[in-house]
Amino acid sequence: MLDLNPYLGKIQTGFVVNVSSSTDLGLKKLDSAELLDSAERQMLKDLINNGCRYIVCYYNDDGHVESLVVDKLGKKLDSLYLPYLEYLRIFAKSVEDDVVIQRHPSLRILVLRKQGLTKIPHLLNLVNLERLLLDGNKFASLKGFEKLEGCEKLQEIDLSSNFISDLCDIEVISHIPKLSTIRFNNNKITDLNITANVPNLINLHLRENHIERITAVKNLSNLNRLDISNNNLHELPLENFENLPNLWTLDLSYNNLLKLSLKNFENLPRLSSIDVKENPLKSISGLEKFSDNNLKIENLNSEYFYGSVLETFESYLHSIGYIFSDDGSIYKPPPPEAEFQISKRLTLRLEYGEINLYVDDELFDRCVVCLLTIPKGEIHKSDRIFNSIDEIDEIFNSSQIIDGNEILIVDIPKKTQFWGHASNLQAWVENDYDTRLLHKNIAFSLLRKLTEIGDPIAKKVFKEEIARRYASGHDTVRKFLKLGGYLKYLSKEELSSIS
Repeated sequence: MLDLNPYLGKIQTGFVVNVSSSTDLGLKKLDSAELLDSAERQMLKDLINNGCRYIVCYYNDDGHVESLVVDKLGKKLDSLYLPYLEYLRIFAKSVEDDVVIQRHPSLRILVLRKQGLTKIPHLLNLVNLERLLLDGNKFASLKGFEKLEGCEKLQEIDLSSNFISDLCDIEVISHIPKLSTIRFNNNKITDLNITANVPNLINLHLRENHIERITAVKNLSNLNRLDISNNNLHELPLENFENLPNLWTLDLSYNNLLKLSLKNFENLPRLSSIDVKENPLKSISGLEKFSDNNLKIENLNSEYFYGSVLETFESYLHSIGYIFSDDGSIYKPPPPEAEFQISKRLTLRLEYGEINLYVDDELFDRCVVCLLTIPKGEIHKSDRIFNSIDEIDEIFNSSQIIDGNEILIVDIPKKTQFWGHASNLQAWVENDYDTRLLHKNIAFSLLRKLTEIGDPIAKKVFKEEIARRYASGHDTVRKFLKLGGYLKYLSKEELSSIS
């Protein structure tokens, strides 16, 4: 017995009948399904007696068949009627089957995959049909689809893996009121040219075709997602995209685009995501047109951006408020949850749940554990024996007890941590970059950075702080300064005086 219906997503009871040589075995299998409605059991027996050799059936708690997969329906089945049937798949459909299908207005999903069909079956008044899967057939166009009438709930048509070469006749499906998704994947389309008004279309899938040109994509007023991945596009003439006011996602992955100019995207006011994975892109421009849209370009191959090209590109992005992240995404970060201007050059921001330190508005480091908050001038008033944060850190890491008091580790809210870091950094600045007030890992690297960019106080105290802290004799600090290359900033005479 089967317990899960993979087609309708319901927990149901079902069985498989695979009749190889003995029809009697199949009939016995049906008899063993005790909960199956007796009249519907007889209809399935009629299927076997008329040549059907394979059945997958699921039925509900009342014994009524809801899902049926058969190799063929067979002939002389004018009486076949399963009143609760929602899913039907036929492996070898015949013309006569149209009558049987029409007799089941309860159908929600009809699968006629790999039937060799060249024209749409005669389907009328399937008032509950939501999905029509026709992939793997031999359709060369949409001719005849205008005869799909009475399918008021039809939401999806799958015409993948057929022989369709253009979409100039797509208007023949515009009469289907709820049709929101069409799949034309793996067809023969070379020129994408859509100008007809298909007002309710939301998702259009065109991956794995042979698209080399985009002549027009127009008048799809509710289109939300356009997938043109795995094609052969070398350029993207965005001036040919018109009246697409609700396009949200554009998938251009696995094409051959060398440049992406967004200057003509005024007709795409809601565009928020472009996937450019595995394109040899070397140039992106026009992002400033989306300064208010938070457009995100995803999966950019960064191997084509290096050296001066990368520097120029990142400078351009920075000038318009975008960033180029390590995962290949280009996006405009949202406003920080909190921000504190420590000095003219230093800014602390709480963003994406992380506490980031910026120097001249460029990300410098990410702050981690906050140990103490120290007001200005208090470092010299303490009765404690500790001379620096580093000494406290060393003791804390080797023991969770200081002076007989147990140190409790608590989960400090990020915003509280943020203001703790802000307080410490402000005290560090107000005490002329006293490196005892910050952990050595950030105190010296930040002081070096400020020295390099010309901060006058940093230039004055940088060497003094290295010499003073090295002379203090604290082993972990001395080792850090040696391994970090900080002693090279001291002259031989200065080194000799502190050794």
